[in-house]
Amino acid sequence: MIHGRTLRLVLAGAACTALIAAAGDSAQAAKKSKRRKTKLSIPMVQTPTGLQGLAGAGEAVLVAFQLRDRTRRRSVVEVEYGVDYDGDGVIADGTDPESPSEFRSATHELRDGRDTRKLRKSKNGKRTFALYRPGTAAAGALHLWSWNQLADIGVARFAEGDVLARTVQGRPDVNPLDPDTPIFEQHTGVRLRVRAIRNSGPRAKTDWVTTEAFAIDNTTAPGAVIEGGSADAAAGTIDLEWAAFSRDTEDLDADGELDPLDGEDRNGNGVLDHVNVAVAFDWYALADGETIPSTDAELAGLDWRPCTRADLGDPDDGVPSGGLGIGTRWTFVWDFVANVGQAPFSAGDYLFRAVPYSDSGRLGEADYLTTPVTIVAPQ
Repeated sequence: MIHGRTLRLVLAGAACTALIAAAGDSAQAAKKSKRRKTKLSIPMVQTPTGLQGLAGAGEAVLVAFQLRDRTRRRSVVEVEYGVDYDGDGVIADGTDPESPSEFRSATHELRDGRDTRKLRKSKNGKRTFALYRPGTAAAGALHLWSWNQLADIGVARFAEGDVLARTVQGRPDVNPLDPDTPIFEQHTGVRLRVRAIRNSGPRAKTDWVTTEAFAIDNTTAPGAVIEGGSADAAAGTIDLEWAAFSRDTEDLDADGELDPLDGEDRNGNGVLDHVNVAVAFDWYALADGETIPSTDAELAGLDWRPCTRADLGDPDDGVPSGGLGIGTRWTFVWDFVANVGQAPFSAGDYLFRAVPYSDSGRLGEADYLTTPVTIVAPQ
């Protein structure tokens, strides 16, 4: 049996316990509410539009993002770029233990006046920070971060989406069962990811926010010039002398040696970085009395046919190029018997076309040999 005084004490104790628990819950809720109000976040990162790089928008890639923080304390912004280095069709982000991250730290282009950062020095003056002021509204404050992509990926090309597949000589690849159907390849391009770290006050860091894939191209189209041709009717071949050029090769003087004092080590890696150029040769048989076209547009309209390469001369699937105005010299040997038959059936005058194709996947403009090469019928 519980006496009246004891019962009152028990009830009072229970009430105090309930009040203390309620106060604790209220304080915890208030703390969570404050964290929600002051949480640092990146509501949006915009994928760069259009082709980026020297062949497109230029050396720097601008990354637009929104930064939100109710404390209004400035943040350091980290940016990384990702490329499918292992060629498995996926840019790994490091979340899978069996697939190491393919993201690398992006070089900040602080010289770009479009970048919205504010530079601040550390207290000891030894470090400089690029800081970004957040907004307090739901969308945050809009900022631009400039990526010096050329410093990170160099003279390279990263296509994105469905791209026409090509042979090693640069010809469109086709389905062998349906030659009228081209083949397309899926390319992963480049992705950027962004996160912010609060520079002062309560520590806070956002998760990574990643863009969609986009294309970057820092390459230039290769060049080829057909310098002459000569026929050997008995052997059933025509030798075509040609030169390979590239703005992107480091072998500017085409001597095959690294000459840093001549500006041939542009990326500073101590290696002579060649650009290999493949070539696709085509032939056209002139009819008796036919006038040779005088413009490239007219030449392009001729009925060109692929040249079958003889197992002689130099490869057509990629040779080192030289700098503009110098180039490297090579010989393509056409097995004309395979395409037009033995003389006298093949006797006549022939024009030739060469289309270069770089190892970065860039096609160059066609070059034409308009001085006919003659196959003479045997006497």
